[in-house]
Amino acid sequence: MLVCGLVAQSCAVQARTPDNAEDAHDQLVALVQAKQCDKALDLLARPALAPLFQSGSDRARMEIDAIGLQCAFKTKRPDLQLKYAVAGTAFANASPYLWGARVFLAWQAGDHAGAVTAIETMAQTAPGAINAIRIRLLSEMVRALYDGSETQLHRRLLKVLASPAYVPNQPGYSGDSFRIDYARVLAEDGDKAGAAELLAHIREPRSLMGAAVDSRLREFMPANFDARAAVERHMAVMQAMASAHPDAQEPVISVAEDYLALGEADQAIAVLQSVRPGSADGPKYVDQDEQANWWWNTLARAYIDLNRYDDAVTAYRQGVASGERGIATNVSQAINLSETQNRFGHYKEALHTLEPLLGPNAPISLFGRMQLVESHGCASYRLGQVEAAKTDLALLRAHQDIAPRAIVELEICMNDLDGAAADQIARLNQTEQHTAALLELSTYAPSPLPVPPGMWKIGIEALKQRPDIQAAIQRAGGIRSFNIPG
Repeated sequence: MLVCGLVAQSCAVQARTPDNAEDAHDQLVALVQAKQCDKALDLLARPALAPLFQSGSDRARMEIDAIGLQCAFKTKRPDLQLKYAVAGTAFANASPYLWGARVFLAWQAGDHAGAVTAIETMAQTAPGAINAIRIRLLSEMVRALYDGSETQLHRRLLKVLASPAYVPNQPGYSGDSFRIDYARVLAEDGDKAGAAELLAHIREPRSLMGAAVDSRLREFMPANFDARAAVERHMAVMQAMASAHPDAQEPVISVAEDYLALGEADQAIAVLQSVRPGSADGPKYVDQDEQANWWWNTLARAYIDLNRYDDAVTAYRQGVASGERGIATNVSQAINLSETQNRFGHYKEALHTLEPLLGPNAPISLFGRMQLVESHGCASYRLGQVEAAKTDLALLRAHQDIAPRAIVELEICMNDLDGAAADQIARLNQTEQHTAALLELSTYAPSPLPVPPGMWKIGIEALKQRPDIQAAIQRAGGIRSFNIPG
């Protein structure tokens, strides 16, 4: 029963032994409503009451497990969280909440096999629940399994996520990145029909362009692949999605990115302004917390293409201030800002931008740190701090599997074309890296935009003229000519 204070607006649930399954369920609900999760967990833990909790309908038992999971989260009991998530997903029609929690908790606990098995089970019994899992978590899982050489788990996870049945609930996202990865796996296994079928489902233009140069997949792509048409088709899909989900920013940001791919920066800016974040009295978007920084990032890129440096810097600074996963500074946008400052010759400003991120405790991934090191080394070299640049280059080499392109970028900035050529050839010679390297060296349509080429493009064009690079390109299968600006 509930015992409520006459003055204070609070209630306490008086503990008693439930009479039956329905009574046990009602008591749990009352305890949760009274914000007494500790008592709810104690009730669930009593061995004598286990038969009551297990005697109700499947729906009631699943709700009890959901209550246990909810209370385990609220009371910070990781020992109980996974237990109730696993128990709750044993029932037909288990909720996406229970399934998502099971995957997340197993992954966080280091039980990679358990997390992948849960996703495989979902594909058989609750396929719609997979679509509700945040794509960021799924991408993290795919990458970590690959980096950790957990090959079989990696393949099993990709097999599920590459299915056409996987359509993430987050507007603007797709499973194309998983499909292209699994198509490579199938091609390497000799399953050409399977690889070709997967490629037929892919719509993301950059993935298709990668397939067109990938030695494992290029045979399944048309010789006259039309990149512009691919971008336009993708844009049409994103425009339709934006109309269907007017409360989401991501589809509109994707439309703007497609305009940038076509060299139409003015159109990109116009589209972005329709979902501008941050206005106190403006519309609120369901994904604005995670998309705000990318909105500013895309706007900054458009300003760069229009040679509007000051506007680009202002946009990036807004992106930096938008934060990231509860952190005040958005690291990705800070690095992008420093790279833009380098591109336009503002090297001192680039070092100033990076300074707060240089400490060992800065909240930054290893890949992000390598991007930071490259930008820092470039600015240092251009300011005459050669030894500092060499130190940065050595650090990049110590982690060359993390960000191999960053090494080439820094060598180009340091005017070391021989070193850049050697490292680009090394990338061309490696199956897992040659796709990106071939895309960088491919031919693109002239840009209609006024921005002059940066150091990277100038350096890549110089590398393409070298006989050693040309020979490596041929060994890797050759480059493509794409009918969109690079």
